[in-house]
Amino acid sequence: MGEEYIGFKKDGTKFVQNDPKPARIMGLICMSKRCFSGKAMYCPKLTEEVRSEIFKTYWKMSWHEKKMYIASMVDKTPTTRKTKNSNSRRSDTKVYYLKVNDKKKRVCLKTFLETLGIKEWTVRYWLGEKTTIDNESEPSAVVATETKKESARKYLMALPKLPSHYCRQSTSKLYLEPIIQTKSQLYRLYVDYSVSRNEPVASRKVFEGVLFEENISLFQPKKDACDQCCAHKAGNMSDEQYIKHIELKDLARIEKTLDKEAARKGTIHALTADLQAVKLCPSLNASALYFKTKLAVHNFTIYNLGTNGVACYWFDETACDLKATTYASFLDFN
Repeated sequence: MGEEYIGFKKDGTKFVQNDPKPARIMGLICMSKRCFSGKAMYCPKLTEEVRSEIFKTYWKMSWHEKKMYIASMVDKTPTTRKTKNSNSRRSDTKVYYLKVNDKKKRVCLKTFLETLGIKEWTVRYWLGEKTTIDNESEPSAVVATETKKESARKYLMALPKLPSHYCRQSTSKLYLEPIIQTKSQLYRLYVDYSVSRNEPVASRKVFEGVLFEENISLFQPKKDACDQCCAHKAGNMSDEQYIKHIELKDLARIEKTLDKEAARKGTIHALTADLQAVKLCPSLNASALYFKTKLAVHNFTIYNLGTNGVACYWFDETACDLKATTYASFLDFN
């Protein structure tokens, strides 16, 4: 916290992470006559060692702790007197403190900001305030954001999608075509599409927010990860249960090896079956075809462990449904 890092910078319609941000440093103490001539301010008594310790302690805090610290070190009192014929909108007066030896000592705004290495807008934001410009522009900004959000939603809903193939009973998530590999690629396509039609372009953050709201993803779930392994990885299964699961898995693998040996001897017939990933027809990378309806094609493979024979069955969504009887009908016992 407070160290040098690479931040994000807006480049046209997107944000890129190429903006070096310098490390936070402690500024100079206030040297105004008001602080040094009066007795109310503790600024003249603050040594560089004390200020440095306050600075280091502050920047070791989390963002939430920083916010709580600022709130506890600033007192707001209602404004009781206003200058005659003044148009000032100020409703309160702020008093700033720094903690020295566990005691709050009053300091001026400059000393407060320079000691902590922050800007005044940070204090105002964390105290729940907004500038006049913010308040005046807020309604139009909200309307503009909603318009861009609706533009992103309209684009995403127009793209053809597939239901989850391996988790039909456990998820309602929809998946975009496999030709779109990353969110960055998807966002670039959206920007190009919107710019070519002179439509408002949502930011990357707003765009991904719409993706989440509509429960749309780019990747199919991994079929090789079982529920138990996923539960243990997420911390929802004890080590004892997971060890038992692994033992059963190893036992199943041993049984498969024994069945494979028996099949090669001709004692039994041992088959394995696998339903491969859904393919789309036609499968082209031309952007003009992204919005076209495509045919979902399924691939069912059967492997004979005894003879190493393989049978691969292809069928499209118009031929039959995906019930167990459909796959059983492919088996030929002759």
